[in-house]
Amino acid sequence: MNTDALNEIRNPDRLLAEARQMRAEVVAAFIKRAAARIAAGLEPVMAPLRQWRQRAALDMELRSLSDHELHDIGLVRSDIDRVVRGSYRDDRRAKAASRPILVRLAPGVRRIQAEVIKADPKKAA
Repeated sequence: MNTDALNEIRNPDRLLAEARQMRAEVVAAFIKRAAARIAAGLEPVMAPLRQWRQRAALDMELRSLSDHELHDIGLVRSDIDRVVRGSYRDDRRAKAASRPILVRLAPGVRRIQAEVIKADPKKAA
């Protein structure tokens, strides 16, 4: 037998330490793979919870603002729920562009719908 092999046989503590190290590496790799599979399985449950937490934080943050601060970002307090739900649309500009205008016609007052049409700067020049 070769002297290295004899030294290995004569030193069982070293062999045992190497075996324990190898076993620890295998167990760690197994646990890592198992944890990744569990995390992937929980993702369909965790994603809605994460979204709920983000919406709750946004709701708290917006409700903590004063009316003046909300106005600065183009919101009013009644917009907060729609912003948090994700269904908020800033319709004020569209409404302002097509607001009914009172026009006095012949014998009475009637409402007509008017639209603001932006001039094309290329055609004006």
